[in-house]
Amino acid sequence: MNVFQTHSRIVHDYATYIGSFLNIADPNIREVVESELSQGKLWPEPLLQFNPAFEMAGNVADLCQSGVLHPDIADIYNLFHSRDLSPAKVAKVSKKPQGEAERGYQGLLELRHLHRDLNLTVRDAYDWQDLDLGHNFHEVETLPENDRVRYTISPAARKEVLRRLLALNHERAAAAVAMTSAESKPSRRKARTSDAEGDLFA
Repeated sequence: MNVFQTHSRIVHDYATYIGSFLNIADPNIREVVESELSQGKLWPEPLLQFNPAFEMAGNVADLCQSGVLHPDIADIYNLFHSRDLSPAKVAKVSKKPQGEAERGYQGLLELRHLHRDLNLTVRDAYDWQDLDLGHNFHEVETLPENDRVRYTISPAARKEVLRRLLALNHERAAAAVAMTSAESKPSRRKARTSDAEGDLFA
């Protein structure tokens, strides 16, 4: 399932549902309403923000040891991020025959490709094709000094992604505030007095 296609389909179905109730005769009013709906008036972009209640549950080794994750996950995780990954290393760590180790090695390479493709799909969903993610083995500064190497995006790309997400979050938060403010303002209607009423009170 492609989550972005699912989101687009849900929005399209909802827009079709809303549109089925509209039958506006006046062309000027119809044009304004259709323009507003086409710009997502009823389904604004999601607001991105960090959850302040988020807490680290521990590293992969801790989670495997506590039983939250399968014990083999730690070995797979370490092999995934190993610079010198090879069938022989997979066989040594997994204690599997050479044939199974070879299949495991190919599976880990495929997992890296999927990891990279997922990151690129998310990047493209934000329309940030100009951003080179630089997938490779990099040191992650926030990790312990003796275990910092990961197969991931480059430090420069990581900082740029965070910078863009923060800017986007501020932009959407401001738009949400503006929309709420506009909807909360009472409408002001001018009293219309007909000529007849004017004559009556003259």
